[in-house]
Amino acid sequence: MGRFFFCILFLSTLVGCATTPSVSYVDAQRSRSWQQFSNQNSQIDTFKLSGRVSVISQGESHQVTVNWKYNPSEYSLKLTGPFHAGGAIIHKSSEGLTLSMNDETPYRAISPETLMEQALGWSAPVSALRYWILGIPMPDAPFEASVDELGQPHLMRQHGWSIIYDRFQSGLPTRLAMESENARLKIIIQKWEIDSD
Repeated sequence: MGRFFFCILFLSTLVGCATTPSVSYVDAQRSRSWQQFSNQNSQIDTFKLSGRVSVISQGESHQVTVNWKYNPSEYSLKLTGPFHAGGAIIHKSSEGLTLSMNDETPYRAISPETLMEQALGWSAPVSALRYWILGIPMPDAPFEASVDELGQPHLMRQHGWSIIYDRFQSGLPTRLAMESENARLKIIIQKWEIDSD
């Protein structure tokens, strides 16, 4: 039997200072499954993950190992790959956002995407990826998603990116691919550590 999906379309409309999503569902059971899945994963605000990322951008390809420690106030994203022997570390704290490589002077910018473009010559949507990596959309922004009977997304579109989820384990994505007009990424997550408290 073929795999069936239903589509969800969130269109944000402003009401005063609040953003209220308008939701259209095709299948009631899948809508309940999606709500349960997205509510559960939206509660995850602290995590650690390790894995691999393949990047194709501006005609060049890169293979990097990723270690990401995230919480709402601080995160550290370490990328180990061909750019420098010691890799690159993006660090966010109360003191700001930096990207460091070996003993070089750290790069500073207002966004991780700008940091990566300046230092590495390619970028990934880190600000949104914090949500997409959990299988949920970035809040308060329009998106489209197709989900399976468990409420797990198969395809999500947001901010000019298409995210295809190939594999889940215990409700968390372990293999996904992302594509925009300028870049393609394939992500394999080998280990998750979750703290939702």
